[in-house]
Amino acid sequence: MISSIRVIHPPAAASNPTPHPLIVLTVGTNKYVFNAPEGTVRTLTQRRAPLGGKGELNVFVSDVCEAARGLPGLLMTSADAGKTLVRVHGPPTLAHAIATMRFFAKRIGCQLQVREALDAIKLTNGNLQSKQPLFVEKGGVTIRSLPSSEQSWTSKAQAPRRASSSSEEGGSSGSRKRRRSSEDMPHQFAPPTSNTEADAADYAAGLTRPPPPSAPLQAPSPQSIQRRVFDTAHDMFKLTSGFRGVPLNLDDPSVIPRGKSAAWNIHRLPKPIVQPSSVEGAEHFETQPFALSYAATLPSTAGKMDMEAAKLLGIRPGPHLGLLQKGQAVTVRRPARWSYMSDSEKVRWSQLKHPSSGGSSKKKAVRTTEKVVEEEAMEDVVVQPSQCVAADVPGPVVLVIHLPTTGHLPSFLSEQNAATLAVATRDRGVVLMVHTSPLSVLQDGRYQRFMTDWSQTETAHLFTAPELAADNILYTSPTYCLRLLSKLNSRMFSVPPSTGQATADVASISPRVSTLARGLDMDETMQLQPRLSALDRFQPVLDVAAAGTAVSEADAQDDGEPVKGDLPASPRLQMRRGSKGDQTSELTPEATTNRKLLQLKRAEDYQQYEAIASPIKQEVKATSASEQLVRKEWEDIDVITLGTGSAQPTKSRGLSATLVRLPSRFFNDPERLAPAPDGGPSYGYVLLDAGEGTLGQLHQMYGKDSPLLRNILYNLRLVFVSHIHADHCAGLVSVLRARYELGDAKSTLYLAAGRFTRQFVHEWNDIQPLNVLSEEQYGTVNADLSGKVVMLEAEHLDYQIGVGHIDSESASLKDLAEHDHAYIAHLASGFAPGFTRWLKSFEKSVLAQPAFSGLSRSDQAAQRKQINEAVWAAAIKEDPSLGIHRGMPAFADAALTSKTPPPPNVREGFDAETSAFFRSDALKLYERTKVEERTRTHWALGLLQKDLGGPGAMWSVQTCEVDHRARHCYGIVLRLGAQAATAGGQSIEVGTDSLNLSPPSSSNGASAPPASFSLAYSGDTRPTPNLARAAANVNLLIHEATMQDEEAEMADMKGHSTIGGALRLARQAQCDVVLLTHFSQRYPKMPRLNLGPSGNSKANAKRGERRSVSPQPDGDKDKDKKRPLVAVGMDLIRLGMNEMWKMEKYIPAMEVLFRADAVYGEEAEAEAEAEAEAEGVVEGEGGAVGRDGAAAAADSEGGKGK
Repeated sequence: MISSIRVIHPPAAASNPTPHPLIVLTVGTNKYVFNAPEGTVRTLTQRRAPLGGKGELNVFVSDVCEAARGLPGLLMTSADAGKTLVRVHGPPTLAHAIATMRFFAKRIGCQLQVREALDAIKLTNGNLQSKQPLFVEKGGVTIRSLPSSEQSWTSKAQAPRRASSSSEEGGSSGSRKRRRSSEDMPHQFAPPTSNTEADAADYAAGLTRPPPPSAPLQAPSPQSIQRRVFDTAHDMFKLTSGFRGVPLNLDDPSVIPRGKSAAWNIHRLPKPIVQPSSVEGAEHFETQPFALSYAATLPSTAGKMDMEAAKLLGIRPGPHLGLLQKGQAVTVRRPARWSYMSDSEKVRWSQLKHPSSGGSSKKKAVRTTEKVVEEEAMEDVVVQPSQCVAADVPGPVVLVIHLPTTGHLPSFLSEQNAATLAVATRDRGVVLMVHTSPLSVLQDGRYQRFMTDWSQTETAHLFTAPELAADNILYTSPTYCLRLLSKLNSRMFSVPPSTGQATADVASISPRVSTLARGLDMDETMQLQPRLSALDRFQPVLDVAAAGTAVSEADAQDDGEPVKGDLPASPRLQMRRGSKGDQTSELTPEATTNRKLLQLKRAEDYQQYEAIASPIKQEVKATSASEQLVRKEWEDIDVITLGTGSAQPTKSRGLSATLVRLPSRFFNDPERLAPAPDGGPSYGYVLLDAGEGTLGQLHQMYGKDSPLLRNILYNLRLVFVSHIHADHCAGLVSVLRARYELGDAKSTLYLAAGRFTRQFVHEWNDIQPLNVLSEEQYGTVNADLSGKVVMLEAEHLDYQIGVGHIDSESASLKDLAEHDHAYIAHLASGFAPGFTRWLKSFEKSVLAQPAFSGLSRSDQAAQRKQINEAVWAAAIKEDPSLGIHRGMPAFADAALTSKTPPPPNVREGFDAETSAFFRSDALKLYERTKVEERTRTHWALGLLQKDLGGPGAMWSVQTCEVDHRARHCYGIVLRLGAQAATAGGQSIEVGTDSLNLSPPSSSNGASAPPASFSLAYSGDTRPTPNLARAAANVNLLIHEATMQDEEAEMADMKGHSTIGGALRLARQAQCDVVLLTHFSQRYPKMPRLNLGPSGNSKANAKRGERRSVSPQPDGDKDKDKKRPLVAVGMDLIRLGMNEMWKMEKYIPAMEVLFRADAVYGEEAEAEAEAEAEAEGVVEGEGGAVGRDGAAAAADSEGGKGK
């Protein structure tokens, strides 16, 4: 048995914002993962730490918050890699935490099982006790839980809470035919194609309908709540691909049969509770700060066979040896005079059957042996394994200990945990303790006594506290790129800070264990079986570069050492002894050749890069700013691209996140911004999307726990989340939690997001406080909003039908519908597509009638009018309430006549007849779900404009629905300063609080000064005219460019844009600058651009000589429009608005620098993998979890939450 343990993703690294490392225990071919902190998948990819191919994976987390934030990415990537079963084990409320992620973490083909330590814990005299091991593996690995809590559990009986309609579990779709009444719409909905159609589908399925007044509201029992939460978590990952022939698409709730899946429980989860098995009835416990430590007992190693002793017992080579090795007794036939034979005779007799010599002498010896056997008297003797096999070597024990605070020590040091450890270490010793506790716990005398009591002579200790571990850069690939590009512009491409040193000495923890103790380096592996000497156990995976040069590329296989030039050298990979499961796979001759060619080509390209970088830098320096697009209003505005990848992180790109820094002049009261730590000017910040790892990227950019990072979190005023896919929202709660932990944040943070994102935040706030303003507090007079998170529904900020367009100076909740005509008409349009599909369901029975039976297609076309009238009559028979209308509406008649259903009209407007036909249903939908959302959003928008805007600093925040593959996907448009536009004189009254939304003016009535700036952000989308209209004439358009132009068909299928499509839309919108981001994994370092001359510079001709011809815009109407400046997003770069013109000049040098990767490097590997997978030939394991660089899985939005 070969086993090892690998500890990576150290908390000391800036990119890991949690106290938990990632630990991978390998026993034979099985892997056990301890903790999944945020950034787990990217770390596995960066470090080439595969978790195996198909089969099952077991994950153990120490807490349900920081240690589990990377679970969505790990679970989805494991499913994409072929895992059929993932078991997640952890503290109480783990299932609840996973269930909150149900809107963006789902997969088909992989089953999820969640087991909480609650099942293995009982309450005795107020103390936590473990009844049984949390997990037992048949292969002999036993993992026991060691629970701890900050305080003893004490029974807190709670009054049964009334169940509201928001806490009732909902289904997903209705019956095939529903009778029309005052409460229902008569149609079955196919997968919705727009937000309004999805809202109508939910309404028709009864999901928005409150329970009838006659049904009393019953308080759910703790058992039913817990069962529902577990069902929700388990249904997020399903092995089945369908139900009764219906494909099961977990991204679309409308096709999930009612009651068959809880993965799309669209209602809010009840607050989490903990109910120990020893407590019955309604009495339960409030959530406590639980933590789990683990004791892993590895299987024993079989003892070695003593061949000399076996020969003296008469055992000949053959099956008897194998049986004895397995612990079974065997019967041996040998001479009866055995006891009188000398040892040499016994050995000679045992060897005669299989002598070492060959040829004819061998045959002669065999015949001689057979003759001796025939002539001699023989006896049968039973030989026991203990007579010739050494005793089994007990397997080692590994402890993974996490105590968040010193308050957890009393429960951790309980007698029950001591008894559990005694059982785990019986007849064996602790070979390794991994201490993930903070320094305050490690320095506590009680904990140090524990370390001493349970340590043996050769017990090793690995400490992961940030103070004891080296401050190294974890994701070195982007840092490697930044160092090279810093030759062009050291401010734009600044290298993140890193000391490479620990700030405290391990010897200060406990001198008695310091000889075999050390702080965690970037990546370490320890061999457990077979045992090595104490000094040889720790094997650094990477020979990390010395402090000050820790920016070299981490993966020598992809970024080898250059042959020439001042390129930073890459560390060589160290093979780890005895760890077959974790060793880097051997390279094929072809791959080895490509690696060598890659190194040579990179060295050649680097020389060319140096040759053109200096002239470009000099050209930029000599260029007059007056010749470029530079404006005084843009001074001190920076755009920081924290993450520029798509779907799944790569070594070079994180997930979507963009930070915008705005100077204080754009805010109403600059004094409310926290002062800069260096005494300089104050800035406010806007965050656009927050994919997993966003907080880690902020740490990497500005330094972990640095004063500047704290200042950014203090002054973060607006966060926008475009949609509920994990690569855009999974890192949101980490950012909100970091801001909450500052403790003294005074300013209000506004979060503009869709319905599902807001619900996710509310539910996570029930588990871990984020200081979210409760919905009951919206509209409260004089509410304390210090440090609060106030949420706005993105749908109701729409630039055409948002709350800013309500024609009322004083609209309250009661009469808001009387002034919201445009939005109600918009809702009505969503009913039309589903209604026409319902009508079409009658066509088959109509064509079977005698009057139309047997008609050819041409005859059917000729009698289409009569057929449609018959269909309408059948519909009236099914639903008599349709008879109140004068006849079939024109849109339905046209839909029945057309061979293809009409496209949704939500993005292009709607006609009056359709709106009138569905107005009564739209009003009911509006009154049930929308009016309160719009009222709260209007109130919050008023707060935002009053808080952030004012005289000279107006804020206009508008959204637009974009064209992606999911519901509730939006882009955002911000117009600040004199360009801000509002529908004048608007206000909304909630209770007695009224907020005026009139455009601000100065004290003398003059308009605000023209200190203006505008930007638009697309989120994920196909190129859509809706965004071009909303973002017209903005200064900066940040647009996704997931794929190259030659992959336009695939991009459209997946709901994304190509680079050319993004540039065409930017030209149509007539923006000044377009920043491309959200690139596919196929080209993680540098996409292949195809730019033409810009219309924003007087140096177009010169720049055009160096660039190729740009794609032609759609139609002649755009041929005379200027092409905006183009900037390309890379992780951790800082783009000043007045420096965007420089970025375009740098692009030729950047393309040369990363040219080799497109031919020999990771980009070529990713493309080859994608092509192979498309042909169905991808097998084996590699990459982060299962496949090496499986870009196709990620781009299919099977990566991070797509």
